[in-house]
Amino acid sequence: MSLRRYVTLAVICVLALFYVIPVAALQGLLQLDRLRQIPFLDKILDIPLVRSLLLGVLPGLALRLFVMLLPLLLYPLNRSAGAVSEADVDFDVSTQYFVFQVLAVFGASFISGTLFNQVQTWLKDPSQVLTLLGTGVPQTASFFIIYTLFVGLIGRSLGLLRLFGLLIYAIRSAFAGTPRARARAWQLQTCAFGGRIPDQTIIMLLGIVFSCIQPLILVSMLIFFAMSLLVEKYNFVYVFRRRFESGGRMWRQVFVQIMTALYIFQAVMVSLLSIKRFVFAPLLVPLFLVTVVYHRAAMTLFRRPWETLSLRDARDLDEGDESGAQLAEPLLQHQASGQPDTFGAGVGGGAAPAPGAISVAAIAASQYVAPPFMPRERELRDLEAEVTRVQQALRDHNEAVEAGETPPMSSDV
Repeated sequence: MSLRRYVTLAVICVLALFYVIPVAALQGLLQLDRLRQIPFLDKILDIPLVRSLLLGVLPGLALRLFVMLLPLLLYPLNRSAGAVSEADVDFDVSTQYFVFQVLAVFGASFISGTLFNQVQTWLKDPSQVLTLLGTGVPQTASFFIIYTLFVGLIGRSLGLLRLFGLLIYAIRSAFAGTPRARARAWQLQTCAFGGRIPDQTIIMLLGIVFSCIQPLILVSMLIFFAMSLLVEKYNFVYVFRRRFESGGRMWRQVFVQIMTALYIFQAVMVSLLSIKRFVFAPLLVPLFLVTVVYHRAAMTLFRRPWETLSLRDARDLDEGDESGAQLAEPLLQHQASGQPDTFGAGVGGGAAPAPGAISVAAIAASQYVAPPFMPRERELRDLEAEVTRVQQALRDHNEAVEAGETPPMSSDV
């Protein structure tokens, strides 16, 4: 790795360290007994509706605001690290954003909910820390249920409204000099997966970890994913366009993050059952080993399809981008002209664009970068091994044909 890469990783590690501290402190302060110490909130908290809203919405809102700032910090940091493509930036942000959420959403809230509420108790008797953890974990699950519902019902609904995207469009259209530029500002809206996938996998982590401790979280997780399906499907079908195509390599990030959730789930359950002095808790240790074996086997089996994009798929993706740009050009010309009921004729070979008009295909071609054939050393070794294997198979087949042990291959193969 380059020096810039090391510096960027060091900055991210320091950011993670100092990011968890205020999140944990804020979650500890947003408790009922802490809020009652504020003079003007004491009487307000006596109102049942206000108390329910503050305790149910305020902690989740504060945590969500902290989390939403992370992609805005991680993307510039990773671009400055010298990544060779936008896909690599997306992969790095996805991994780092998930780690941040595990530390901030799960770790900090978990610690603040189990220990910070009883600081005086474990300071007086540190030997009671394990007991406090055993009794505090089920109580913390209630916060995560509320947080999951908050993100699913309120956060996903705001994702459908896309207020930030509407604001950006209003700013761009205000500075657009032509109707065509305003239409392009609305059409060319993109989405980065690095800041969206960890939002899904962290909810999966919370649901898996607390599924046995507080099964009600599965209902809130179902609501979250139902809302996510509705919102994301609409946005990706009708709103967003792809800035690049990674050939499905993001699925490796999803798989690793879900396996991380399984590891944390098993560690929490073993610890909790041990604290509760459950005699059969050691029987869960082999389950952890089985999970590790499955994880390694799956990574070995699917590593090449995840990391190596076939030349045929790369060609199909390039052709799809070119045809998509050609199909989008008549629509953009129609929106820029503002003439109703003429778009159908334009698609079938209508009038040519005005002289001096900028071609949408040219715009797309200038923004789209074909997949750079810059394979890593390991990918080259895998490709050489695959070529050697095919050559050996062909030699074995030819020898078998000469010996009369097998018929020759047909011309259709």
